[in-house]
Amino acid sequence: MVKVPLKIFVEVAWKQKIKVVFLLLLVLWPFLYITTTINDDAFVYYTYAKNFARGNFFAYDPREFASEGFTSIAYLLLLVPFELARIPLPLAALLINMCSIFGAAILCCKIFEVMFPSKVRNSYWVGFAFLFACFLDTNVTVLMGWGLETLLNIPACFGFIYGAVLLFRWGKTKDFNLLLFAYAMSVLVRPENLLLGFPWIVLGFFSLSSKRKGAQSVAVFLLVGLAFLSWKYCVFKDLLPTGI
Repeated sequence: MVKVPLKIFVEVAWKQKIKVVFLLLLVLWPFLYITTTINDDAFVYYTYAKNFARGNFFAYDPREFASEGFTSIAYLLLLVPFELARIPLPLAALLINMCSIFGAAILCCKIFEVMFPSKVRNSYWVGFAFLFACFLDTNVTVLMGWGLETLLNIPACFGFIYGAVLLFRWGKTKDFNLLLFAYAMSVLVRPENLLLGFPWIVLGFFSLSSKRKGAQSVAVFLLVGLAFLSWKYCVFKDLLPTGI
């Protein structure tokens, strides 16, 4: 019979309690922000999402002219499943923004774990501190119910930092690929992230142990990006969103 120290059970139980509290925060958040102030521009996204769900892709009105009046294609696509499920889009926007903050808190924990591997247990407190700060900041709580994609930028930026920290520590190609993926997703969230995230890509590249493999990853990224821009030009006749 193998004896397991009681300390291990205590540590496991403590971690489980922390996870349960995180989940409860996520579930209870909607009840704290039932009353929302929706920005006028949010209804542009809602109209696009409704048309998209009806098969009228990327068109603002019934004339079916392709129009990229939205700024965040990622946010638009996140709204579509809620429209298909007949969930009110203001509530969908609230849930998306809350999940963005929750995802950013998880990334805070991950960044702390990479930077301080000997203090992994304390990473949960970093996530709590971030959530607590968000609760105290009325600007963030207002943005949750604003109906726009603004808060999606927070986990996108934290994704840059997480990928960069991994690269600074290990210099592995897979971490650079993760950083490139976060970069691509952030551009779909807000086009200006193409410029904001570029310094992180440069720093990440020079942190690589194998520059040759990194160059291959960049080449693939550029090819995919060119294909995406070609598609945009063919559909919308422009390369930048009209919302900029």
